[in-house]
Amino acid sequence: MTKFAKPEEIQSAHSILLKNKPYFEQDKIDIIECNESRDVKACPGSGKTTTLLAKLIILANRMPLPENQGICVLTHTNVAIDEIKNKLGHKADMLFRYPNHFGTIQSFVDKFLAIPYFSSLYLKKPSQISNDSYIKNLDRSFRMKLNSIKSTKNDLYKRMWNFFLSNDSLLRNVRLSIKDSEFQLIDISTNSIISFKKPKKGKTYTDWSSSEKDEMKKLMIDIVLNVYKYYSSISYHDAYTLSTAYIIENPKIKESISSRFKYLFIDEMQDTDRHQLDIINSIFDSSKTIIQCFGDHHQAIFNKIKSEELWKPSNTLEINGSKRFGENIAKVLRSVCLEKNDALVANPVINSLFPTIIVFDNPLNVLPKFCELLQINKIDSKTIWDVAQEEKKSTGDFSHKIKAIGWVGSPNSLTRAANDLTIKSYYNNFNAQIKKKDKVDYDSIKSFLRKQNGAKVKDYSNKIIEALLHVLSTVNKKYSNGKSSRNFTKTSLLDYFSSKSIEEFNIFNSNIARWAKSIHNSDGFCDVTIAEIKLFVTSKFCQIFEVDSTNQYISKFLNDSPINIPTDDEVKNNNVFENNGIEVEVATIHSVKGETHIATLYLETSYQGEHESQRIMEQLKGNYYIPPRKKDVYKKETLKMTHVGMSQPKYFLCMAIHQDRFDDALDIRNGGMWEIVNA
Repeated sequence: MTKFAKPEEIQSAHSILLKNKPYFEQDKIDIIECNESRDVKACPGSGKTTTLLAKLIILANRMPLPENQGICVLTHTNVAIDEIKNKLGHKADMLFRYPNHFGTIQSFVDKFLAIPYFSSLYLKKPSQISNDSYIKNLDRSFRMKLNSIKSTKNDLYKRMWNFFLSNDSLLRNVRLSIKDSEFQLIDISTNSIISFKKPKKGKTYTDWSSSEKDEMKKLMIDIVLNVYKYYSSISYHDAYTLSTAYIIENPKIKESISSRFKYLFIDEMQDTDRHQLDIINSIFDSSKTIIQCFGDHHQAIFNKIKSEELWKPSNTLEINGSKRFGENIAKVLRSVCLEKNDALVANPVINSLFPTIIVFDNPLNVLPKFCELLQINKIDSKTIWDVAQEEKKSTGDFSHKIKAIGWVGSPNSLTRAANDLTIKSYYNNFNAQIKKKDKVDYDSIKSFLRKQNGAKVKDYSNKIIEALLHVLSTVNKKYSNGKSSRNFTKTSLLDYFSSKSIEEFNIFNSNIARWAKSIHNSDGFCDVTIAEIKLFVTSKFCQIFEVDSTNQYISKFLNDSPINIPTDDEVKNNNVFENNGIEVEVATIHSVKGETHIATLYLETSYQGEHESQRIMEQLKGNYYIPPRKKDVYKKETLKMTHVGMSQPKYFLCMAIHQDRFDDALDIRNGGMWEIVNA
């Protein structure tokens, strides 16, 4: 096999990524040198991403590749893309240009498949690929369609209307799927083909007749396709459906994609869902493209983790040594795992403390006890809290390196009893929503014009324009250039406005600058300015753009309360527990995956009727998991979650277990792996 890189190239990559740090170990060199399609299995904190970055640096220095081929790097989050940009510095400039593609799997599917196919069908690009806007437009299309036909007094349509009104969640979950080149309706909450049932008296249900089902499905598919056609809006899931249809109709796409990209690298491969895998396998030919997938099937928590592992690594290269934690934490992770994990090697340089279990009666006592342990337990001569403070000084960024994490954030359908624990049980102020990206399809004008930390005056000018575009989109007002019609953009809105009334347009330009400055200088919502903008919309804007200012959707948009998007101060106040000067960020396991903490407290929570300590007590004692003959879905899910959560800390791992579920066999004095303290 021809080696991918020369020794001097690897040395150069090391000097950029790991200057003054130990050289790459042999297992990482083997991966960097590999120039064929292989899977790479890497344990938590192994330096997997750094190894991938080394390959990318070498490729950047070789650009352009022969025949102007490119490289494709797919991830699951934009955070991973940002990390690549930050670590590569100016080297990233070359890699993020044509013919290369760096992005999430979703962005790749959108760019190369969904958008081209949508454009070929409707002669315009989709205005948005967003679940929020899709659901809103689906609801609007659905109600308009059924309102228009229920007046026929047809009994079937009446029952359809009542069926969907009584199954509102179904409307939110309905998506299109494709099988045998035909569109089907699928309920993404259950990943199943939708079956239509009509209720009878009591609790019994009988199926719709075959002809009624066919009529219902035909109607619903028509409604979904109308959302595409008239609102140019598709959901993330439907982007994959359209992409599948595109590939079926155009099988040469595979040859085209594979010829363009010489290399395909996929990070966190274990988190890939079935529909994503199907697309990737359909368009990349491993005989033409070198495909290398990086991941760890033990850490698959972002796909449908209750399903069987979708990624089954083969022809693997492995990194079993962790840079993140020492032997005491590695010992726990070898058994708290889906399988016997003796290959996991700790970092011999890191002196991780003995893991500790906090036994409690009242969950509100757990975080104060954890803070106490941070001030008592020492790494050499320094307390854990002192170590965290030193890191903050050396890096200039604390980023809450001490965290308390749990699986289930707040009571929901998965918490069944009053004593089922969630993160909120330990910290009442916890709000899982505050970590979500500020990419909401806003439902009110106040949501557009709220005060945002770090925003400049021009940002508010753009937000006002976006709010006006939203008004036009709400009533499906299109811009026509004589050849075709499409949704308004900022440019076409301003062009149209100025062509209709240059006098009003000049007044608007003057006002928008004043409004933006007023919002920028306000402490929160600038109600006086917002009132002015609302009056402008109803009295001037709607008249100029020839839309009905009394339209119910416009009225709702102008007068609704804003979506509750917390400010940075609210993030700190809500999700950071403080005790005697100690700060602990409280978060979900999903939100911290891949991070390295100084110390981590794992808070047991209830999922599907049981807490972690009830399902995996034997693994907490050090006994390896042996899969039973019958499926043990929830235990496998729990082992994945705990493995990820407990692999975050560098020095100190704690777990909170209620005294009713505590087993004395966990005590170090009885040969366990844990120290025990009481809260």
